[in-house]
Amino acid sequence: VSTQSTSREIVELDITSVLQPDSINWVEDEIIAESPDSRDKGGSQISILSDEFLVVHTVEKRASLALSLLSNSSSRQNFASTTSLSNRDVNLGRGCSVISRRSVPNVRRLVSHPSLPYYLSGQTDGTVKMWEWGHSQSVNVYKPGALGSSKVNKIYFNSQGNKFGTIDSAGFVSLWQLACGLGSGFKPYLTMQVHSKSGYDFAFVGSSSLIATAGQSSDNKNVCIWDTLLPQKSALLQAFPCHDTGALALFYAPKRQIIISSGRRGDICVFDARRRMMKRCFQGHDGPIRSLAFEPTEQYFISGSGDGDIKIWDFNSHKVLLSLLGEHIPRQIFRSSSNGVTHIATNSSGFLYSSGSDGVMKLKVLPDYYTCLAKTPAR
Repeated sequence: VSTQSTSREIVELDITSVLQPDSINWVEDEIIAESPDSRDKGGSQISILSDEFLVVHTVEKRASLALSLLSNSSSRQNFASTTSLSNRDVNLGRGCSVISRRSVPNVRRLVSHPSLPYYLSGQTDGTVKMWEWGHSQSVNVYKPGALGSSKVNKIYFNSQGNKFGTIDSAGFVSLWQLACGLGSGFKPYLTMQVHSKSGYDFAFVGSSSLIATAGQSSDNKNVCIWDTLLPQKSALLQAFPCHDTGALALFYAPKRQIIISSGRRGDICVFDARRRMMKRCFQGHDGPIRSLAFEPTEQYFISGSGDGDIKIWDFNSHKVLLSLLGEHIPRQIFRSSSNGVTHIATNSSGFLYSSGSDGVMKLKVLPDYYTCLAKTPAR
């Protein structure tokens, strides 16, 4: 099940047919006969299905589309052998059956619980609501503190799922314990300003008492590590002056104990979380990088930029293993300050999910690391 939100509602979707290889047979069985009316200008055939949804893919590459959904070694090698993978996309703009719709205005962010059937929505006023899959009413309502009432930019659970936090546009982090039972008005146990101008991202580091934050501060200390158990005046453990115009995204890789952040000018910085030191900064994209993710085995990480490109990087050498150019190029009507790739994520099944300002969510099979490494030219 997948959840998506607009400015007016939350929609729960059943995406089983996309995630399971059998869905390819479903598409192929119901394809209409070729005719001039069944093709778009790009040479793609449009499948008219019995329900209200459409699946669009390139006719010449239907066989390879099926292979791309099988997470075996051969499909991963196919993925790694090319830099243009538009023929292997599963476009979910109109892709699966709707389970439920809820009228919930001003939702900014969504995140699912790591093990329980719940998810959270963060809103423009800093309010967080917890929902149970398939239920129409919210389970709990978490109210921000007096200082943390700006729009939610990111929301996450910790790995244990017993607490969660938000970072807002005013630079405040708020942390809550996950409440059991129905209720409303639960207040955060901590609200702390972590950046003086704006906050864009954060991550729980190691034990859930440590957090790393990305934002913009007047002193240019745009990536910081905090200990939330200490008094707020002494909670800042380390601040890094980097990303001149602000750090937009950040993640923590627990096996390597590495923090990676990205900025408006396409720069990527790598930090040793254990030693609390910067290891390296380098140019990753030409445009702003608003989303970062890492593959679960931590052999490589992924970046998505405002120009619509996605790149896969070697964790050890920081070299590009694979470039996916133009994955999310916005249509002119959608042009804004948040163009291009807006979100990327991976899972333990070997899939890469991406979404962008073009209004499309894409699913790909992650490439095999060693195949990518063998195809990377030495420098």
